[in-house]
Amino acid sequence: MNILDAYLMMKMVDYFIKPWESFPAYKLGIINKNGKPLKKSSQLKTHAEKSAYGILQRLCFRMRRLIESLPGGKTKLFKYISVYSLFKESNESEINMEFISEFTDLININSEFEHDMLMRSILHKGTYRLVQDMLSSDGKIIKQDTLVIVPIDQKTQMILLGKPVFEVLVGKRKLMVSGDDISDDLEN
Repeated sequence: MNILDAYLMMKMVDYFIKPWESFPAYKLGIINKNGKPLKKSSQLKTHAEKSAYGILQRLCFRMRRLIESLPGGKTKLFKYISVYSLFKESNESEINMEFISEFTDLININSEFEHDMLMRSILHKGTYRLVQDMLSSDGKIIKQDTLVIVPIDQKTQMILLGKPVFEVLVGKRKLMVSGDDISDDLEN
């Protein structure tokens, strides 16, 4: 990999990982909180607007929205793998797991939690927080930020749209969740 490839890869990682709200294009009202354009490039007038939403940014934002629409696409690890796969050598037949593990050590995620969820399909015993409203098996809406309990290490109950699904408890109600539905960060 040459210097230009490495630079482009790191810029793309930056565009794929940072929250949408941190980009100048968002602050200038060019994209919304989901990265969708609010203005066409022909409508950009100032130098700040044009540099905040140039060709590289538009390309990366479109690719990111596409990746985030896939199952598991909103996880940091999935985004790193996506960028890496764009730059890997054509004669490589599979993703280099050593490269991925180096990145998971560098980025700010709980790599044990995310690695187990994505690679081994185990949800460890503990307390987690719902990151979105969910519907329980009896039809009751369980609100975002509700704490859920995993009484013992859980193996995958099923695979749904390519994601492992686990059974958790909210009070006495059983709830089926994927890794995108819960967080081990109880502070937020």
